[in-house]
Amino acid sequence: MGVPAFTRAEYDAALRADLMGYFVWAWSQLHPSQKLISGWHLHALSAALTKCATGQTKRLIINLPPRNLKSEFASIVFPTWLLGREPSRKIINITYSEALTKDFARGSKALMETADYKRMFPATRINPRANADADFTLMKHRGKRFGTTVFGPITGFGGDFLIIDDPIKPEDARSDTVRTRVNEWFESTALSRLDRKETGCIIVIMQRLHVDDLSGRLLEAGGWTHLNLPALATERQALDAGLGLTWTREIGDPLNPRFESKETLAAIRESMGEDFFESQYQQSPVMPGGNVVKLGWLQRYRAPFRATMDDEVVFSWDTAFGTGDNNDWSVGTVWIVRGKDYYLGDIVRGRFSGGDLVTAMANLWNKYPTTRRVILLEKVNGMELVAEQVRQACPDVDLELVPPVQNKVSRLWASTPIFQRGAVHLPDHAPWLDEYVKELISFPRAKHDDQVDATSQFLGWITTKPDLTVVQRSW
Repeated sequence: MGVPAFTRAEYDAALRADLMGYFVWAWSQLHPSQKLISGWHLHALSAALTKCATGQTKRLIINLPPRNLKSEFASIVFPTWLLGREPSRKIINITYSEALTKDFARGSKALMETADYKRMFPATRINPRANADADFTLMKHRGKRFGTTVFGPITGFGGDFLIIDDPIKPEDARSDTVRTRVNEWFESTALSRLDRKETGCIIVIMQRLHVDDLSGRLLEAGGWTHLNLPALATERQALDAGLGLTWTREIGDPLNPRFESKETLAAIRESMGEDFFESQYQQSPVMPGGNVVKLGWLQRYRAPFRATMDDEVVFSWDTAFGTGDNNDWSVGTVWIVRGKDYYLGDIVRGRFSGGDLVTAMANLWNKYPTTRRVILLEKVNGMELVAEQVRQACPDVDLELVPPVQNKVSRLWASTPIFQRGAVHLPDHAPWLDEYVKELISFPRAKHDDQVDATSQFLGWITTKPDLTVVQRSW
């Protein structure tokens, strides 16, 4: 029994409903002599963008390697699908290059002028009197597609959708000045372009270029849905592929093996170098010159460690809530301060419920009863309640809530002089040692960073205590 043929009306209705199907059609119109090398990542892109179109997602970051059709999908095809379904939409498309801005607009207009598009979306027509190189307005419904560049003219224009596609050139990404300008432009200018902040949608789609690029800054701030698609999977991913389907990637799986196999990606890595490959292909940028902390900076002491009454013991906690496998770890680090040297004496790491977390803090506190002690907790929402529970469990507790400063990478980066002068000491053996060192020297590439966060919180805090006097003892 053969597959029943669709009528033209059924085919059009299917493309109006399904962005992925619409993209396949659009590719055939834009590249009639070039076969689409499709992959599951396109289905994941489609599912993520569809949630933006339907209002389920209002802040979306998509990170994926170059040459994987991100601009074709997000800046050329997606706007035409939006305008076809809702001709009153106002879309602002922003990139770093004026030439790209015009190319994207030309691609969108080429699709909208086809006979198929006009049949699929009869209410959506470009106004010939408002049709410029980078933007156009629709007839009757006042919908619009406006294109500009970062730092380009945008004052006076507002929209429902802000699509920011590669806001910075790769060669500019390592310029602190340019990166800062781009990040400040987003905060001061781009955000204000949404007509309605509550319902408007912002999409940032780019390859990662630096730990403090726009993606890094926004992810650190929180509140964004993140679709992260490295060239080679670094963890098991179960991704929404639309239409009720799930795309599962195992560790090491290529993003689109029909386009770039493992062998091809290995050759690219060899050609461009580890740092650039990790940033642009793996979406895991590192500081220039490698990771933040070097293994050779870490000093060792002979375990076990025994604190004395003259020591200042600091418990620095990075906390999370929840006991599931996908929850972040809560980590408590124990630092003994002697002079200007800091000895890591113990680590507690686990996934705790609220009550169990307080118990873990109290137990660690009570292991050092004869020393001067202080607990550090990050001052974030909900931590005042935890702090109060700890104070009830440990009546003699000295506890400080530490306001977070900068982003994770910048905090550790600010502490590198302490590591470089050999002031951070680790035991020569401990059950937690290997995992801690691996996370520390791999950061920011490491899968987890909870131990790093607890470390940088302590080092940042201790530098604000120049009057802290601790007896200097020989080890």
